[in-house]
Amino acid sequence: MATGVRLKSALSVTRAAKVPGLHPAGDGLYLAVGKAGGASWVLRYYMGKAREMGLGPLSLIGLSKARQLATEARLLRQRGIDPIAAKKTQRAAAVANAARAVTFRASAERYVSAHASGWKSPRTAAQWRQSIATYCKPILTLPVGMIDSAAILRCVEPHWKEKTETMTRVLSRIENILEAAKVSGFRTGDNPAAWVTIKHLLPPASKVAKVAHYAAVPIANMPQFMAMVRQTDGVAAQALEFTTLTATRTSEALGATWREIDLTTKAWTIPANRMKTGKEFRVPLSARAVAVLEAMPRTGDRVFPLGKNALLKLMRRLGRSETAHGMRSTFRDWCGENGFPRELAEAALAHQISDETEAAYNRTDLLERRRPLMEAWGAYCASPPHRATGAPIPKQSTA
Repeated sequence: MATGVRLKSALSVTRAAKVPGLHPAGDGLYLAVGKAGGASWVLRYYMGKAREMGLGPLSLIGLSKARQLATEARLLRQRGIDPIAAKKTQRAAAVANAARAVTFRASAERYVSAHASGWKSPRTAAQWRQSIATYCKPILTLPVGMIDSAAILRCVEPHWKEKTETMTRVLSRIENILEAAKVSGFRTGDNPAAWVTIKHLLPPASKVAKVAHYAAVPIANMPQFMAMVRQTDGVAAQALEFTTLTATRTSEALGATWREIDLTTKAWTIPANRMKTGKEFRVPLSARAVAVLEAMPRTGDRVFPLGKNALLKLMRRLGRSETAHGMRSTFRDWCGENGFPRELAEAALAHQISDETEAAYNRTDLLERRRPLMEAWGAYCASPPHRATGAPIPKQSTA
Protein backbone atom coordinates (compact mmCIF):
# COMPACT_ATOMS: atom_id res chain seq x y z
CA MET A 1 0.00 0.00 0.00
CA ALA A 2 1.23 3.48 -0.87
CA THR A 3 2.43 5.37 2.16
CA GLY A 4 3.88 8.56 0.75
CA VAL A 5 3.09 11.84 -0.98
CA ARG A 6 0.70 11.93 -3.94
CA LEU A 7 2.80 12.85 -6.98
CA LYS A 8 1.22 15.50 -9.19
CA SER A 9 4.17 17.59 -10.35
CA ALA A 10 7.93 17.58 -10.76
CA LEU A 11 8.21 19.57 -7.51
CA SER A 12 6.25 16.97 -5.57
CA VAL A 13 8.51 14.26 -7.01
CA THR A 14 11.60 16.16 -5.81
CA ARG A 15 10.14 16.39 -2.32
CA ALA A 16 9.02 12.77 -2.25
CA ALA A 17 12.48 11.55 -3.34
CA LYS A 18 13.74 12.62 0.09
CA VAL A 19 11.18 10.52 1.98
CA PRO A 20 11.60 6.72 2.16
CA GLY A 21 8.46 4.88 1.12
CA LEU A 22 6.13 4.24 -1.82
CA HIS A 23 4.69 7.39 -3.37
CA PRO A 24 1.67 7.05 -5.76
CA ALA A 25 1.51 8.84 -9.10
CA GLY A 26 -1.84 7.35 -10.20
CA ASP A 27 -3.03 4.33 -12.23
CA GLY A 28 -0.63 1.91 -10.49
CA LEU A 29 2.49 4.04 -10.97
CA TYR A 30 4.68 4.60 -7.89
CA LEU A 31 7.96 6.15 -6.93
CA ALA A 32 9.80 3.76 -4.61
CA VAL A 33 12.31 5.52 -2.33
CA GLY A 34 14.68 3.37 -0.33
CA LYS A 35 16.05 4.09 3.12
CA ALA A 36 19.47 4.70 1.58
CA GLY A 37 17.97 7.38 -0.66
CA GLY A 38 17.76 5.62 -4.05
CA ALA A 39 14.52 6.26 -5.96
CA SER A 40 13.02 4.36 -8.90
CA TRP A 41 9.69 4.02 -10.72
CA VAL A 42 7.55 0.89 -10.48
CA LEU A 43 4.25 -0.06 -12.07
CA ARG A 44 1.87 -2.35 -10.23
CA TYR A 45 -0.78 -4.25 -12.18
CA TYR A 46 -2.76 -7.46 -12.09
CA MET A 47 -2.56 -10.12 -14.79
CA GLY A 48 -3.55 -13.47 -13.38
CA LYS A 49 -1.64 -12.40 -10.31
CA ALA A 50 -0.24 -9.20 -8.84
CA ARG A 51 2.82 -8.05 -10.79
CA GLU A 52 5.34 -5.27 -10.25
CA MET A 53 7.41 -3.92 -13.12
CA GLY A 54 10.46 -1.67 -12.78
CA LEU A 55 10.49 1.31 -15.15
CA GLY A 56 13.86 2.81 -14.28
CA PRO A 57 15.62 5.12 -11.80
CA LEU A 58 14.45 8.65 -11.03
CA SER A 59 17.92 9.90 -11.94
CA LEU A 60 17.21 9.01 -15.59
CA ILE A 61 13.40 9.14 -15.82
CA GLY A 62 11.19 12.03 -14.77
CA LEU A 63 7.50 11.99 -13.90
CA SER A 64 6.21 12.60 -17.44
CA LYS A 65 8.42 9.88 -18.95
CA ALA A 66 7.44 7.45 -16.19
CA ARG A 67 3.74 8.09 -16.94
CA GLN A 68 4.39 7.51 -20.66
CA LEU A 69 6.10 4.16 -19.95
CA ALA A 70 3.26 3.19 -17.59
CA THR A 71 0.69 4.00 -20.28
CA GLU A 72 2.56 1.86 -22.85
CA ALA A 73 2.61 -1.02 -20.40
CA ARG A 74 -1.10 -0.71 -19.67
CA LEU A 75 -1.89 -0.73 -23.40
CA LEU A 76 0.01 -4.01 -23.74
CA ARG A 77 -1.94 -5.44 -20.82
CA GLN A 78 -5.24 -4.48 -22.47
CA ARG A 79 -4.15 -6.49 -25.54
CA GLY A 80 -3.52 -9.51 -23.33
CA ILE A 81 0.28 -9.11 -23.37
CA ASP A 82 2.18 -9.20 -20.09
CA PRO A 83 4.39 -6.06 -20.05
CA ILE A 84 7.14 -7.85 -18.11
CA ALA A 85 7.24 -10.73 -20.61
CA ALA A 86 7.27 -8.22 -23.47
CA LYS A 87 10.21 -6.40 -21.86
CA LYS A 88 12.19 -9.64 -21.58
CA THR A 89 11.47 -10.46 -25.22
CA GLN A 90 12.62 -6.99 -26.23
CA ARG A 91 15.87 -7.40 -24.32
CA ALA A 92 16.50 -10.80 -25.90
CA ALA A 93 15.95 -9.29 -29.34
CA ALA A 94 18.42 -6.53 -28.53
CA VAL A 95 21.03 -9.11 -27.50
CA ALA A 96 20.42 -11.06 -30.70
CA ASN A 97 20.80 -7.92 -32.82
CA ALA A 98 24.03 -7.04 -31.02
CA ALA A 99 25.31 -10.58 -31.54
CA ARG A 100 24.58 -10.41 -35.25
CA ALA A 101 26.67 -7.26 -35.44
CA VAL A 102 29.72 -8.77 -33.66
CA THR A 103 31.72 -11.49 -35.42
CA PHE A 104 33.84 -14.18 -33.81
CA ARG A 105 36.93 -12.50 -35.27
CA ALA A 106 36.07 -9.24 -33.49
CA SER A 107 35.30 -11.07 -30.23
CA ALA A 108 38.57 -12.98 -30.43
CA GLU A 109 40.59 -9.83 -30.97
CA ARG A 110 38.77 -8.13 -28.09
CA TYR A 111 39.58 -11.07 -25.81
CA VAL A 112 43.28 -11.23 -26.77
CA SER A 113 43.72 -7.46 -26.42
CA ALA A 114 42.07 -7.50 -23.00
CA HIS A 115 44.23 -10.32 -21.64
CA ALA A 116 47.59 -9.81 -23.41
CA SER A 117 49.07 -7.57 -20.71
CA GLY A 118 48.37 -10.21 -18.06
CA TRP A 119 49.95 -13.12 -19.91
CA LYS A 120 53.42 -14.17 -18.83
CA SER A 121 55.01 -14.10 -22.28
CA PRO A 122 54.41 -11.52 -25.03
CA ARG A 123 54.49 -14.46 -27.47
CA THR A 124 51.24 -15.82 -26.02
CA ALA A 125 49.07 -13.18 -27.72
CA ALA A 126 50.76 -13.90 -31.06
CA GLN A 127 50.16 -17.63 -30.57
CA TRP A 128 46.47 -17.03 -29.85
CA ARG A 129 46.05 -14.85 -32.93
CA GLN A 130 47.91 -17.31 -35.16
CA SER A 131 45.96 -20.37 -34.01
CA ILE A 132 42.63 -18.54 -34.37
CA ALA A 133 43.51 -17.32 -37.86
CA THR A 134 44.71 -20.78 -38.90
CA TYR A 135 42.08 -23.09 -37.44
CA CYS A 136 39.00 -20.93 -36.85
CA LYS A 137 38.43 -19.86 -40.45
CA PRO A 138 34.96 -21.54 -40.58
CA ILE A 139 33.67 -19.23 -37.82
CA LEU A 140 35.70 -16.02 -38.15
CA THR A 141 32.96 -14.10 -39.96
CA LEU A 142 30.01 -15.70 -38.17
CA PRO A 143 28.06 -13.64 -35.62
CA VAL A 144 29.43 -14.64 -32.22
CA GLY A 145 25.91 -15.15 -30.90
CA MET A 146 25.06 -17.66 -33.63
CA ILE A 147 28.02 -20.02 -33.21
CA ASP A 148 26.97 -23.55 -32.22
CA SER A 149 28.69 -26.89 -31.69
CA ALA A 150 28.37 -27.80 -35.36
CA ALA A 151 30.26 -24.66 -36.37
CA ILE A 152 33.01 -25.32 -33.83
CA LEU A 153 33.27 -28.90 -35.02
CA ARG A 154 34.17 -27.63 -38.50
CA CYS A 155 37.21 -25.96 -36.94
CA VAL A 156 38.64 -28.79 -34.84
CA GLU A 157 37.35 -32.09 -36.22
CA PRO A 158 39.48 -32.14 -39.42
CA HIS A 159 42.68 -31.95 -37.32
CA TRP A 160 41.56 -33.70 -34.12
CA LYS A 161 43.36 -37.01 -34.66
CA GLU A 162 46.60 -35.66 -36.13
CA LYS A 163 46.94 -32.51 -34.00
CA THR A 164 45.02 -33.43 -30.88
CA GLU A 165 47.07 -31.35 -28.45
CA THR A 166 46.89 -28.27 -30.67
CA MET A 167 43.16 -28.72 -31.23
CA THR A 168 42.59 -29.07 -27.50
CA ARG A 169 44.21 -25.65 -27.01
CA VAL A 170 42.20 -24.16 -29.88
CA LEU A 171 38.98 -25.55 -28.41
CA SER A 172 39.83 -24.04 -25.03
CA ARG A 173 40.53 -20.67 -26.64
CA ILE A 174 37.21 -20.73 -28.50
CA GLU A 175 35.46 -21.56 -25.22
CA ASN A 176 37.08 -18.60 -23.45
CA ILE A 177 36.22 -16.20 -26.28
CA LEU A 178 32.58 -17.32 -26.36
CA GLU A 179 32.32 -17.09 -22.58
CA ALA A 180 33.61 -13.51 -22.68
CA ALA A 181 31.11 -12.71 -25.44
CA LYS A 182 28.33 -14.05 -23.23
CA VAL A 183 29.41 -11.86 -20.32
CA SER A 184 29.47 -8.90 -22.71
CA GLY A 185 25.88 -9.63 -23.75
CA PHE A 186 26.65 -10.77 -27.30
CA ARG A 187 25.36 -14.31 -26.85
CA THR A 188 23.20 -16.35 -24.49
CA GLY A 189 22.85 -19.97 -23.43
CA ASP A 190 25.40 -22.70 -22.77
CA ASN A 191 28.89 -22.54 -24.22
CA PRO A 192 29.02 -24.92 -27.24
CA ALA A 193 32.83 -25.17 -27.02
CA ALA A 194 32.79 -26.49 -23.45
CA TRP A 195 34.04 -30.07 -23.34
CA VAL A 196 30.96 -31.15 -21.38
CA THR A 197 29.00 -30.34 -24.55
CA ILE A 198 31.31 -31.12 -27.43
CA LYS A 199 32.64 -34.38 -25.94
CA HIS A 200 29.61 -36.08 -27.47
CA LEU A 201 30.92 -35.18 -30.93
CA LEU A 202 34.66 -35.95 -30.61
CA PRO A 203 36.63 -38.94 -29.34
CA PRO A 204 38.47 -38.28 -26.04
CA ALA A 205 41.84 -36.61 -26.52
CA SER A 206 43.48 -39.29 -24.39
CA LYS A 207 42.40 -41.94 -26.88
CA VAL A 208 43.77 -40.29 -30.01
CA ALA A 209 46.58 -37.99 -28.85
CA LYS A 210 50.05 -38.88 -29.97
CA VAL A 211 52.32 -37.65 -27.18
CA ALA A 212 55.56 -36.37 -28.65
CA HIS A 213 58.43 -36.80 -26.20
CA TYR A 214 61.66 -34.94 -26.78
CA ALA A 215 64.25 -37.39 -28.10
CA ALA A 216 67.11 -37.74 -25.62
CA VAL A 217 70.66 -39.01 -25.83
CA PRO A 218 71.01 -42.27 -23.84
CA ILE A 219 72.83 -41.87 -20.52
CA ALA A 220 75.64 -44.22 -21.50
CA ASN A 221 76.31 -42.23 -24.69
CA MET A 222 76.51 -38.81 -23.04
CA PRO A 223 80.31 -38.70 -22.50
CA GLN A 224 80.94 -39.58 -26.14
CA PHE A 225 78.32 -37.12 -27.36
CA MET A 226 79.66 -34.31 -25.18
CA ALA A 227 83.19 -35.02 -26.40
CA MET A 228 81.90 -34.56 -29.95
CA VAL A 229 80.28 -31.26 -28.95
CA ARG A 230 83.45 -29.98 -27.26
CA GLN A 231 85.46 -30.73 -30.40
CA THR A 232 83.01 -28.80 -32.57
CA ASP A 233 83.83 -25.17 -33.36
CA GLY A 234 81.29 -22.39 -33.01
CA VAL A 235 79.13 -20.59 -30.46
CA ALA A 236 76.28 -23.07 -31.00
CA ALA A 237 78.45 -25.92 -29.67
CA GLN A 238 79.36 -23.90 -26.59
CA ALA A 239 75.72 -23.02 -26.04
CA LEU A 240 74.66 -26.66 -26.41
CA GLU A 241 77.25 -27.79 -23.85
CA PHE A 242 76.21 -25.04 -21.42
CA THR A 243 72.52 -25.93 -21.86
CA THR A 244 73.29 -29.58 -21.15
CA LEU A 245 75.52 -28.87 -18.14
CA THR A 246 72.91 -26.62 -16.52
CA ALA A 247 69.93 -28.85 -17.46
CA THR A 248 68.01 -25.72 -18.43
CA ARG A 249 65.52 -25.18 -21.23
CA THR A 250 66.89 -24.06 -24.59
CA SER A 251 65.11 -20.71 -24.42
CA GLU A 252 66.51 -20.04 -20.95
CA ALA A 253 70.10 -20.78 -21.99
CA LEU A 254 69.97 -18.89 -25.28
CA GLY A 255 68.41 -15.90 -23.53
CA ALA A 256 71.13 -15.74 -20.87
CA THR A 257 72.80 -12.36 -20.39
CA TRP A 258 76.08 -11.53 -18.70
CA ARG A 259 74.19 -9.50 -16.08
CA GLU A 260 72.56 -12.74 -14.91
CA ILE A 261 75.91 -14.53 -14.46
CA ASP A 262 77.95 -14.24 -11.26
CA LEU A 263 81.24 -16.08 -11.74
CA THR A 264 82.36 -15.16 -8.22
CA THR A 265 79.54 -17.09 -6.55
CA LYS A 266 79.26 -19.47 -9.50
CA ALA A 267 75.55 -18.88 -9.91
CA TRP A 268 73.29 -17.93 -12.79
CA THR A 269 70.04 -16.14 -11.88
CA ILE A 270 67.31 -16.42 -14.51
CA PRO A 271 64.63 -13.71 -14.11
CA ALA A 272 61.00 -14.70 -13.62
CA ASN A 273 59.88 -13.36 -17.01
CA ARG A 274 62.08 -15.91 -18.79
CA MET A 275 61.04 -18.90 -16.71
CA LYS A 276 58.19 -21.25 -17.58
CA THR A 277 57.15 -21.23 -13.92
CA GLY A 278 57.05 -17.44 -13.82
CA LYS A 279 59.45 -17.44 -10.83
CA GLU A 280 63.09 -16.38 -10.58
CA PHE A 281 65.43 -19.37 -10.69
CA ARG A 282 69.07 -19.77 -9.63
CA VAL A 283 71.36 -22.30 -11.29
CA PRO A 284 74.56 -23.46 -9.55
CA LEU A 285 77.37 -23.48 -12.10
CA SER A 286 79.69 -26.48 -12.19
CA ALA A 287 83.38 -26.09 -12.88
CA ARG A 288 82.87 -27.17 -16.49
CA ALA A 289 79.95 -24.72 -16.97
CA VAL A 290 82.15 -21.90 -15.63
CA ALA A 291 84.90 -22.95 -18.06
CA VAL A 292 82.47 -22.69 -20.97
CA LEU A 293 81.49 -19.17 -19.89
CA GLU A 294 85.07 -18.05 -19.40
CA ALA A 295 85.88 -19.18 -22.94
CA MET A 296 83.08 -17.04 -24.39
CA PRO A 297 83.98 -13.59 -25.77
CA ARG A 298 81.95 -10.73 -24.26
CA THR A 299 80.87 -9.02 -27.46
CA GLY A 300 77.43 -8.01 -26.26
CA ASP A 301 74.86 -8.38 -23.51
CA ARG A 302 73.80 -11.91 -24.50
CA VAL A 303 76.11 -14.79 -23.64
CA PHE A 304 75.09 -16.83 -26.69
CA PRO A 305 73.89 -14.53 -29.52
CA LEU A 306 72.06 -17.21 -31.48
CA GLY A 307 68.65 -17.82 -33.04
CA LYS A 308 66.10 -20.02 -31.27
CA ASN A 309 66.69 -23.01 -33.61
CA ALA A 310 70.50 -22.87 -33.52
CA LEU A 311 70.92 -25.83 -31.17
CA LEU A 312 68.51 -28.05 -33.10
CA LYS A 313 70.33 -27.25 -36.33
CA LEU A 314 73.63 -28.13 -34.67
CA MET A 315 72.26 -31.47 -33.51
CA ARG A 316 71.21 -32.29 -37.05
CA ARG A 317 74.60 -31.26 -38.48
CA LEU A 318 76.19 -33.61 -35.97
CA GLY A 319 74.01 -36.37 -37.35
CA ARG A 320 71.89 -36.64 -34.21
CA SER A 321 68.11 -37.18 -34.17
CA GLU A 322 67.73 -36.03 -30.55
CA THR A 323 66.91 -32.50 -29.38
CA ALA A 324 68.70 -30.10 -27.06
CA HIS A 325 65.64 -30.08 -24.81
CA GLY A 326 65.94 -33.87 -24.56
CA MET A 327 69.14 -33.38 -22.55
CA ARG A 328 66.92 -32.49 -19.60
CA SER A 329 65.36 -35.94 -19.86
CA THR A 330 68.81 -37.55 -19.97
CA PHE A 331 69.81 -35.55 -16.90
CA ARG A 332 66.68 -36.62 -15.01
CA ASP A 333 67.27 -40.29 -15.84
CA TRP A 334 70.93 -39.97 -14.78
CA CYS A 335 69.85 -38.47 -11.44
CA GLY A 336 67.53 -41.41 -10.81
CA GLU A 337 70.11 -44.03 -11.72
CA ASN A 338 72.76 -42.44 -9.51
CA GLY A 339 70.64 -42.17 -6.38
CA PHE A 340 70.16 -38.41 -6.19
CA PRO A 341 67.02 -37.39 -4.23
CA ARG A 342 63.93 -36.70 -6.31
CA GLU A 343 63.44 -33.22 -4.83
CA LEU A 344 66.96 -32.21 -5.91
CA ALA A 345 66.47 -33.49 -9.45
CA GLU A 346 63.09 -31.75 -9.77
CA ALA A 347 64.49 -28.54 -8.29
CA ALA A 348 67.41 -28.63 -10.73
CA LEU A 349 64.93 -28.86 -13.62
CA ALA A 350 62.83 -25.98 -12.19
CA HIS A 351 59.75 -28.15 -12.27
CA GLN A 352 56.60 -26.77 -10.71
CA ILE A 353 55.54 -28.87 -7.70
CA SER A 354 51.98 -30.03 -8.32
CA ASP A 355 51.37 -31.37 -4.81
CA GLU A 356 50.15 -28.39 -2.72
CA THR A 357 51.33 -29.87 0.58
CA GLU A 358 54.81 -30.58 -0.76
CA ALA A 359 54.97 -27.12 -2.33
CA ALA A 360 54.02 -25.49 0.98
CA TYR A 361 57.07 -27.01 2.71
CA ASN A 362 59.43 -26.46 -0.24
CA ARG A 363 60.08 -22.76 0.26
CA THR A 364 63.79 -22.84 -0.73
CA ASP A 365 65.38 -23.43 -4.11
CA LEU A 366 67.94 -25.81 -2.54
CA LEU A 367 70.74 -23.98 -4.35
CA GLU A 368 73.62 -25.18 -2.17
CA ARG A 369 72.31 -28.75 -2.05
CA ARG A 370 72.12 -28.71 -5.84
CA ARG A 371 75.78 -27.72 -6.27
CA PRO A 372 77.20 -31.24 -5.71
CA LEU A 373 74.54 -32.64 -8.03
CA MET A 374 75.41 -30.29 -10.89
CA GLU A 375 79.14 -30.76 -10.26
CA ALA A 376 78.71 -34.55 -10.52
CA TRP A 377 76.64 -34.16 -13.69
CA GLY A 378 79.28 -31.89 -15.21
CA ALA A 379 82.04 -34.35 -14.31
CA TYR A 380 80.10 -37.21 -15.92
CA CYS A 381 79.50 -35.24 -19.12
CA ALA A 382 83.23 -34.43 -19.28
CA SER A 383 84.40 -37.97 -18.45
CA PRO A 384 86.40 -39.91 -21.08
CA PRO A 385 84.01 -41.56 -23.55
CA HIS A 386 83.92 -45.32 -23.88
CA ARG A 387 84.72 -46.24 -27.48
CA ALA A 388 84.01 -49.83 -28.38
CA THR A 389 85.87 -49.44 -31.67
CA GLY A 390 88.64 -47.28 -30.34
CA ALA A 391 88.15 -44.93 -33.30
CA PRO A 392 88.77 -41.25 -32.54
CA ILE A 393 85.85 -38.82 -32.62
CA PRO A 394 86.37 -36.60 -35.67
CA LYS A 395 86.71 -32.87 -35.13
CA GLN A 396 83.77 -31.06 -36.76
CA SER A 397 83.12 -27.47 -37.62
CA THR A 398 79.76 -25.73 -37.69
CA ALA A 399 80.99 -22.19 -38.04
